[in-house]
Amino acid sequence: MKEGDEIALHIHCWCSLVQKVKVTPLEHPRWYRGKRPFVKEKSGKKDYGHGVPLGVYNLKEIKKIINYARQLLQDNGLIKNVEDCVGFRCGGWLASDDVLTALSEIDGMLYDSSGAPAPFFKKLYEAEPQTLYLWLDNMWGAQETSSPKHLANTIIHHCYPGGVLGLLEDSQIITQPLLFRDVNLVQVPDTAALADYTTVNQLKNYINRANQNKSNTVISMGFHDSNAAEKSHLDTDKTNIQVFSQAVEYFLELENTCNSTGSRVANYTAKEAGQQMPPRRKVFG
Repeated sequence: MKEGDEIALHIHCWCSLVQKVKVTPLEHPRWYRGKRPFVKEKSGKKDYGHGVPLGVYNLKEIKKIINYARQLLQDNGLIKNVEDCVGFRCGGWLASDDVLTALSEIDGMLYDSSGAPAPFFKKLYEAEPQTLYLWLDNMWGAQETSSPKHLANTIIHHCYPGGVLGLLEDSQIITQPLLFRDVNLVQVPDTAALADYTTVNQLKNYINRANQNKSNTVISMGFHDSNAAEKSHLDTDKTNIQVFSQAVEYFLELENTCNSTGSRVANYTAKEAGQQMPPRRKVFG
């Protein structure tokens, strides 16, 4: 961590996490085939629920899970106070209406960054049918839906009726952050997905498209720390972190580019929308 870096919250619905807040863990629906147990590295114990969307729980339960997870960040010394965590990304990018509503009702939460490039995941689904890819196309695509509840996207559709666009070579549009006025929460979409789904050349093309825009353009890139050192299954001569790092190096070499935190982008977005966020949500000037 460097000075000025920001720690945000990312949640997968592990049974061990859900049980801590005295909520009955669910095993369905999930985007994995089979039960798919995972072994926790530190404890060596098996756990379940990684592929269960947070939105399958009810609004009260979602808030309990998020509040407990924020508290874990403070308890483990990653943040000084829970209010220092103002950003969120849902496990599997599946931030349904209930998840977004829950975030807006929790003190201090400023933005969500779950918005995923629907056409990109649609192409992935056509090449390799996986439930997660289909769900992402449904949630962040151009079609509004209210059911099933874990894919309900009415709030999203009101602001992004054409869906979220980003990492796709034949798309010239990169969806930008917006204020979800229905819930007074900013969306900072993750328009490049994560490095293990992409290649260096895809990310460079994405960066070039953004750099050609005459107006300010926000882009988002990232990686999973859990498999950062693993070989990319697309750029097979690189690890996932190398894919990400080479794209970032390319970005920083270009003129008129800068990096920022999600909260700075979110506060700027709210200001441009003419919406003064509550003082408790403004952590950076």
